Parts: sequence; structure tokens; C-alpha cells
Amino acid sequence: MKILPNQRRVLLAALLAGAALRLMTMVYPQLWLDEIIQIQRFDHPSLEEALQDLRTETAPAPLDFILQRLFLRMLGPSEAGARLHATLCGLLSLAAIFLLAREIGRIIPAGDSGTSSQDWRSHFPAAALFLLAFFPLHVFYSGEGRPYSLFFLLTVTSFWLLLRALRLHSAAGEGRLAWAAYAGALAAALYTSYQGAVVTALQAGWAGFLWLRPRFEGKTAARAAWISQATALLLFSPWLFWTYSRTRDRFREEILSLDFFKRLIQESSGGSWPLSLLLMALGVWGFCKLYRRGARRALSLLGLWLAGGLAAVLFLDAWRGYFFAARQALFLAPAGLLAAALGWSLSRRLRRSLLVPLLIAALGAGTVILSQRKQEADWIALAALLRQQVQTGDRIAAPGIYRVLAFRYPQVNSRHIALEELLEGEDLAGRVLLIRSPYLDSETERQVERCLQRYPPIRQLRAPGFTVYVLPG
Repeated sequence: MKILPNQRRVLLAALLAGAALRLMTMVYPQLWLDEIIQIQRFDHPSLEEALQDLRTETAPAPLDFILQRLFLRMLGPSEAGARLHATLCGLLSLAAIFLLAREIGRIIPAGDSGTSSQDWRSHFPAAALFLLAFFPLHVFYSGEGRPYSLFFLLTVTSFWLLLRALRLHSAAGEGRLAWAAYAGALAAALYTSYQGAVVTALQAGWAGFLWLRPRFEGKTAARAAWISQATALLLFSPWLFWTYSRTRDRFREEILSLDFFKRLIQESSGGSWPLSLLLMALGVWGFCKLYRRGARRALSLLGLWLAGGLAAVLFLDAWRGYFFAARQALFLAPAGLLAAALGWSLSRRLRRSLLVPLLIAALGAGTVILSQRKQEADWIALAALLRQQVQTGDRIAAPGIYRVLAFRYPQVNSRHIALEELLEGEDLAGRVLLIRSPYLDSETERQVERCLQRYPPIRQLRAPGFTVYVLPG
């Protein structure tokens, strides 16, 4: 599938624009709550101690934490140090989805003969890369020091290596290496997120589709895929048995409601209604085109990846008592983008029109630039306020955010006083600065109110997202 000269120019422009958007979100805005918690959870003198800490509480998978630790050691505790690995994964994802689209193009029937009808084969990988380059949801999480960008990359890579291994499985030497690479990528995905089990199940289910195909090669390929998936799970099992212990969360969300459905559509692209609807329309058109061509393998792969994956994510959220957020389904976005790229590429009129790329670029880049990912809580401003206001002998009560605040304001470690001490003690020995944040649960909010009633504040200070009450000594 040769890339035409005009497509090379479009690819270069998309790569440069995608890189610029992702580098911009790497340094702005400031680190937010979950990023700081991830940094602190793995901030120990030795890797062994860090892994021991990581296995507690929700016991996340360790690979992204390890990569982030390496970059923080090189660049220091900064936005760039915490996020550079995620940004690099975001950039590599552009290449990965291009390669995946090329493999999917090989399993789609060619259709009518003729040069013009075959242009879609070279257009499709370029269109997939273009859509991802300007996809706001991926841009946002390519600039966040959390596992989502790495997991996205490994998910796309595992699907690419699966299709490549299926294409090469009849060649003895190349086939074995291809299946080993696929098993390694899948194991890395599992070590990045427990949702890697969903990816494994989806790929195992699609291998079952190959097993049911009448050709004998489909059975041997499915068997090889299942062996590779079992190998990946076996490689992951030591960490799983050592760490996994999750309790139910206390969130409740009604997923069978109109409001949830509307939010799902809007957040599927990163917050842009027009872009979400445009990508959905292109995706539906792509699925229709695949059905008309009889491309059962590609249709089943993308359909199972998107619909089956979303059903699994919603089921797991309901089972855990957790709330749904678009970031949880980011690893499903490639299926929708690939379907949209097919809808764009398989239509001759859309393929030759400049309106589609201009509209997608304007909506995608505009969403990223205008949103600027504004945050409710400004930790840097809070730390600056405390440095200005705290006096000798003052203590600080920071319920729910004590450890996180210490990242920006380490002095809190020597001045901290627990909320329970304020409620159980008698007169204050000195001033106390009580911080109310947006991260308090209802019980802690009631305790804060009791403290304010017992010690009426003499002054009230504000930083974006925070209120600081100065309690008299």
C-alpha cells in the first residue's frame, strides 16, 4: 500500500500538528490530584519499597509507574517529568494506528478493480493517523501522568501484532517471532492496566470468530492466538496473585438514562458535540461500507472491539460501584476512529474533498486550545498562599489532601494537625489554618463544620478551589 506524494504531505502536517498539541498539554496545566497521588505512591528510595506500596489499596498495575519513576529521576518532580513518558506514548500511538490500519486494509476485500477504486487502501492508514492526531480525548491523556496513554499505545500495538501474526502464522520462522511479539505486547498491556484483561477477552473472542470460519487455516490461527493470550496471562499472573484485592467503591451512577447517554456522546471525543457527531456519522458509514463489501473479519474485529469493550467497561463500573469517565474507555477509541477512517476512505467523494480534513482539524485543535483543561483546584496557588500566610507556631489542618498538599508545600509535614485533634482537644495552643477542598466526603464536611462552629475563624482566605480558615489561637 504505497503512500501517494500528496498523502505524505498531509501525514507530515498531521504529525507535526499532533505533536504540537500533545507537547502543549504536557507542560500545561499543572499536575492535578490523581497525577500527584500516582507520583507520591511510587516515591520511595528503592523500587522494591515502591512496589510494596503499590500493591496496597486498589493495587494498580506497575508498568506506567515504573516508566514515570525513571523520567522523574531524570527530569525532577515537574509537569514535564511526570508526563513526558505519556506524551511519548501518545506520539508513538500515531505510528501504531497507522500500522494497524494497514493490516486491517489487507483483510478488507478490494472491491471493484481499477486505480481510483483502490485509492482507499493508501488513504485509509493516513486517514486513521489524521483522525487520531486531532482527537482531543487522546491529546488530553497524552499530556497526563497516568497510565491511559501507555495503555492506549499497547492496546493498538497488540491488535496490530495480532493481525500481523495471523498474516504470518503459516511461515514457520516469522510466525513464531510474530506470536511471541504479540504475547509480549499483551502482557505489557496487562501490566499497565487491569483493563488489559478486557483487551485479552476481546481478542480471544475474535479468535473464536476465526475458529468458526470454514477454512482450516482459521482454526490453526485461532489456536495460535489463544496460546499467545494464555502466555500473556501466565506472565501477568504473578503480579495479579500478589496484589489484587479490590473492595467495592461507594459511587453510584445511573447508566440507563438520557443524561448519561448524552454525556457519553459528548465526552467520547473529549467534550465537542460537533466532533463527536461527525466521527460517529463517519463510523456508522464505515461499518455500512464494510458490511456491503462482505468484510466480515474487519467488521467483526472493529464491532467487537468497540461495542463489546464498552459493554465490558460499563459492566465493570456497575459491578465495582464506580462512576463512568471517558478516560476509562479511551482504549476503545481506536476502533471508532478506524471505522470513521474507513467511512472517510471508502467514499470517493469524501476522500477527494478537503472539507472533511479541514473540519476535523478545526474542531479537534479548537477543542484542545479552547478547553485548556481548566482545573477546579489550583495547588500551586494554595502552596503560595500558605507560604505567605503561615507564621511561626502555626499548624495546618488539611483533611483529605494532606499527602497531596505535601507535594507542593512540604512544610505541611512538620505543621500538620489532624481534624480529630481539633474536635477532641480543648483550647488551641496557636493559630490553625483549616483548609476546605473540593475533595471532601460528606462525613468530613460535617467535621469541618463542627470545627468552624467550635473555633469561629478570624479570617478567611481563598485560592482557586480552596478556602483557608484561620482559626484563633
